[in-house]
Amino acid sequence: MKEAWIHADRVEAIRVAAAGWRRALLVDDAVLAAVDLLYPAPRRLFGPVMRATIFGFSTVAAWALFAACAFPMRNGSSAAFGSIFLVLATAFALACDRLLDAPRFAVSGAAAAAATWAASFVAVGVTLVVKPTHDHDILLLVAGSAALSFALASWRWGWPLFATMAAASTFLFLAALGLGRLAFLVLALLLASATIPFLDRPTLPLARRFAAHEVLAIALAAAYLAANRWSVDARLIETFAERTGDPGRGWPLAGAILTALLPVVLLAWGLATRRRFLLLLGAVMAALSLVTLRHYVQIAPTWVVLTACGATLVAVALLLERALRRSPGKEWGDSRPSRSSTTSAGTKPWPSRPLPPPSRRPRPRQPRPPRKGASPGVAATPEAAGRASRSR
Repeated sequence: MKEAWIHADRVEAIRVAAAGWRRALLVDDAVLAAVDLLYPAPRRLFGPVMRATIFGFSTVAAWALFAACAFPMRNGSSAAFGSIFLVLATAFALACDRLLDAPRFAVSGAAAAAATWAASFVAVGVTLVVKPTHDHDILLLVAGSAALSFALASWRWGWPLFATMAAASTFLFLAALGLGRLAFLVLALLLASATIPFLDRPTLPLARRFAAHEVLAIALAAAYLAANRWSVDARLIETFAERTGDPGRGWPLAGAILTALLPVVLLAWGLATRRRFLLLLGAVMAALSLVTLRHYVQIAPTWVVLTACGATLVAVALLLERALRRSPGKEWGDSRPSRSSTTSAGTKPWPSRPLPPPSRRPRPRQPRPPRKGASPGVAATPEAAGRASRSR
């Protein structure tokens, strides 16, 4: 990532954080105006609908360009089509760099489309050039090339979605490689533990910290997929490697224990570190564990179990919100971030102290009007006021 892109991301994060502080009544309009003055918007921001529209039109243009290049070679070999994909991927990568350098188009959606199809065309082009004959070899090549291309795209341009695609493709490649369920689980846990130090490192750009969050979530999801009891019985990991053998004698018991334990660990971790994505991931895993339990223990129909789980989660959320609203300062157990911590933008957070009611807030000072006899635009001094009184 270029320094200009990193700086623009930090400035936009500061502006978004200041707007959030103002909505939460932690700062007043004067502070928000000061933030706007100190950190002016570095790039033109488009709304989500406009970005999605430009992304869609850019996608149509990218595939139309491929069709125009491939039509004269419609009777050619797959290697020729793969070469076209690779050439267009290089062109889209260069176009993405140019778009990100332009403040008017950096966040328009066109750069994201160029980067997405650049990484995708690399994976497709490599597969067509190599041209494997077996389906399993095609899966290995597509997953491996997609993991590499999306990882490089995330490192270069910083979009966290590319890190998600790279991590998912990596685990698909590992499953197809046939290393076994235990190796799959160990590698997922190792990748998760390796990303933890990068979650809040202030020296890293914002986009790469967000990418670390995405990779951690994918690694934990892959670990749960390997440890789930139903996945063990269905031989889900072994299916990608075209293996149908028994994963091991101790896996059913270990899968049952890990299916019940992993959601609890993630929920406790999310509560201790106040990370919302861990709480969400733990809640999803807990729901999947209950569905797995329903698969083996016929306690009620599946829709009854899912409805009861959803109602329980809603009730718990409402009770927690009610307890927070009634607690002093609307917080529980000092849930505010510490003053020594840093925000995702790498700056010190504003003190999280609520503002007084509007009737008790001090009114901003108004500039004094110039005295009679003073020239406009110039502050009236005592000497000028004396001369004006003597002239009267």
